[in-house]
Amino acid sequence: MTTWSLADWSFEPGVILGLTAIVAAYGIGLQRVRPRTIWDENVVAPREILAFASGILLLIVALISPLDTLSDSLFSAHMLQHMLLLYVVPPLLLLGTPAWLIRPVLKVPGVKDVLVFLTSPIPAIVLFNVVLVVWHMPALWDATLVDNTVHALEHVGFLGAGIVAWWPVFSPLPEVPRLSYPGQMLYLFVQSLVPAIIGAFVTFSSVVIYPLYAYTPKLLGLTPLVDQQIAGLLMKLLGTLFLWVLVSIRFFQWFSHEEHEIEKTVDDTTTVHR
Repeated sequence: MTTWSLADWSFEPGVILGLTAIVAAYGIGLQRVRPRTIWDENVVAPREILAFASGILLLIVALISPLDTLSDSLFSAHMLQHMLLLYVVPPLLLLGTPAWLIRPVLKVPGVKDVLVFLTSPIPAIVLFNVVLVVWHMPALWDATLVDNTVHALEHVGFLGAGIVAWWPVFSPLPEVPRLSYPGQMLYLFVQSLVPAIIGAFVTFSSVVIYPLYAYTPKLLGLTPLVDQQIAGLLMKLLGTLFLWVLVSIRFFQWFSHEEHEIEKTVDDTTTVHR
């Protein structure tokens, strides 16, 4: 049985430096970048601060907390770590970033064109799923367990792919806008297919897919196969069910929006006839 405890925090210098840089850039940006106008409408809302802070907190949970230490021996912990980086943290960071904070970056030549291309539905789907599939190949996954540099590259890749993938749904920039409600529903459904396949394969496999996990000590005496099944279920839960829940939410938002537009049209028509 593993000797893991809640005191096993991982303070990798590169991770600490990266998180500090993100928080510092955000804080300085809020102070220095905010455009000042007569109406002073460019403010950061409390909900944006809360969303960004939540994203950073979950990054700490994923990359520094005992979860990171446990991921060396438990496949399920490693999968939870990756699901946070792919599915939970990116939307929170996007929702927590005001449009005016990103807008100056678009003035750099080529940045807007690259961002528009990468966050278009097809490139975003391809990029996200290629990153997901490649890093779940046994050779690369096992490499992350024995090489900290490879592990760091994997995490950066997941976070970057997650931000690209969630941009069409949670874009903070009108210049690179979100998809329409029907577009988001179709997009989220398509994005759920590959994780569902991988999750099912991992859950129902009768052999240990990643050999190193067959020899690492397990928490609470879990067998390698049970640990693997839990990991597969985590992927299905966040990579499939979570996206389908969002599809349902977008459907009701779309319905409410269309109903509001119809009522507005009727009111405008009535006013004109008067």
